[in-house]
Amino acid sequence: MLQRTTNGVPQKDFCLHSPASVEFNGKEVRGLTAYWDTGSSVCCIAREIANKLGLPIMPTQQEVKSITNSKMADITVCTLKIGYGDDIILPDTLFCVMDPEDFGYELLIGQDVIGYGELHTKYNPAMERIRLEFEIDPSVIPDHEI
Repeated sequence: MLQRTTNGVPQKDFCLHSPASVEFNGKEVRGLTAYWDTGSSVCCIAREIANKLGLPIMPTQQEVKSITNSKMADITVCTLKIGYGDDIILPDTLFCVMDPEDFGYELLIGQDVIGYGELHTKYNPAMERIRLEFEIDPSVIPDHEI
């Protein structure tokens, strides 16, 4: 799994994440970790995952900005499944395809998906864990076709 660190501490320790998979034309990559990033305006996928699925690249690109820089990224579309039992299935989800040197995650869920639903966190002090809840009506997400 790809992973970024902050001062030697894995960033995933500071992030909310969910199990996920992506699917395209009957091929699926399971066992991925999707990070929820309310500060990101777009969803992103690692290029190696996109390549495994043979995802098509759209003829246009999207600018992706971070704190330190901005880059143009390829755009693709596939089905995003979130949860242990594919609790949420979002067909035709747009993703910016990111290269390893710019992106230390497998999947990142940004505001372009989060904004269509309600994202809640609940802290459980007994378990010292934060629980993530996301409610969405998939019919509200527009279809994207290549």
